[in-house]
Amino acid sequence: MRAIHVGLSDSDRQASVALLNVTLASESLMMIKIKKCHWDVFGPQFGMLRLVWERQHERVSASAQCLAERIRQLGGQPVASATSFVECACIREHSHEALSVADAVDAMLADHENIACVVREHTARCLHVLGDLVTGELLTHVLKSHEEMAWELRSIADERAELWQVPRSEARAPAVAKQVEQHSVTQPIPDGGGTNGREPVSQRIAGDTHWAD
Repeated sequence: MRAIHVGLSDSDRQASVALLNVTLASESLMMIKIKKCHWDVFGPQFGMLRLVWERQHERVSASAQCLAERIRQLGGQPVASATSFVECACIREHSHEALSVADAVDAMLADHENIACVVREHTARCLHVLGDLVTGELLTHVLKSHEEMAWELRSIADERAELWQVPRSEARAPAVAKQVEQHSVTQPIPDGGGTNGREPVSQRIAGDTHWAD
């Protein structure tokens, strides 16, 4: 493998890869959880929520692709197994039981907020500690995407509470704080092969402008 000379030390590149892999694992697990909600949805909001889950799955999938390519650009190896997704992600797996519509919306909202909190910390580290501006910009777009998807689900939950008199759960806040604390210090991911020769990614995260290569 040829040496990488992009103005980042080997240790800084490896640190960026570790942060990117946490986010990639979280996005990959999030895709599975969104798809489960898509399959399990029922009731009067069936049509609307299936479209919401489809749209959010596409956005998360686009983010995951950009993250994996950035990891390869930095000479790292993207996490790519179900086991590594669960081990590295900042969110947890769903149980096998189908969730009610209300619980599914609240659970996915909490996941978006958890990821946003962790990615915000990782973005600041890339920009202000590691000096990796490209990774910092990519993570900023991922953060923006999750904030927008959380906003969408929050609006659905608020409308549901108003129309159906369903009380909003307040149990999400401590879960967010606990999981952010668990991922404030990330474990390094082993360095891997080189770039994959693909064209630069520019407009794959829906709703965002492109990030620099």
